[in-house]
Amino acid sequence: MLKLQAYKVNELKKMFHKNRISNLERTLKTCGVEFKKSGSGENTTYTITAINDELRVFCVSELGFATQTEIRKLTNFLYYFLNVEDFVNLPDQAKEQYMKDSNRYVSRQTIAKYIRKLINANYVARSNDFIYYFVYKGVRKPTDKETYCKAWREYFKDKENGYDSSMAIFNMIANYGGYAQKYAPTEQNAIYAKEINHLNDLVLERIQVLYKENKTQTADRKDKDCRQSVFYFLLKHLTEYFL
Repeated sequence: MLKLQAYKVNELKKMFHKNRISNLERTLKTCGVEFKKSGSGENTTYTITAINDELRVFCVSELGFATQTEIRKLTNFLYYFLNVEDFVNLPDQAKEQYMKDSNRYVSRQTIAKYIRKLINANYVARSNDFIYYFVYKGVRKPTDKETYCKAWREYFKDKENGYDSSMAIFNMIANYGGYAQKYAPTEQNAIYAKEINHLNDLVLERIQVLYKENKTQTADRKDKDCRQSVFYFLLKHLTEYFL
């Protein structure tokens, strides 16, 4: 993790996954890192003097996220992923709906990318204990492995009997109330507990900032709407008076 200290250029290149000094410096500036440098070329030394966006720095250097990652979306996702157990055990499609219902929409494709980053960093791993369920029109019905396997055996039997895929799936939905699926939830890697806790602390700090910003924006919108209402009320009555 980046600290307020001096680093050799190759140390920072490795930390931020950059090969060129120009790209490294651009990344540091984008991440809100202030520094002083001495020397030149491969002998350059960077003294980090301020880290203005610690969460972004952590996500870029420790987790391999791109500097242009939309930090607000990532923060909202990490908040649920690190703090809400029910959210962790949901398939990506259900995670998407969960965040949409919470007015913090992130697409399932983006969620999958976020989780892959965490897996690649060894912060989490896929569990071997699958969650089995039937899904129809976005509604999930939990089931067990035996019923899941039975549904798929019947599907393939229908296929052998001449049904096409769509008809075989139709029969599965009719018989079981949905399409049989399974999902491997993620589990946190205890070896990285310290790093995960630090990441969560940064996420919680940022969530508080976002919450205050949302309250301010909401108050500003209400004030603007109120002023517009008063303006149109006066305009209407003044027009009626002079006409």
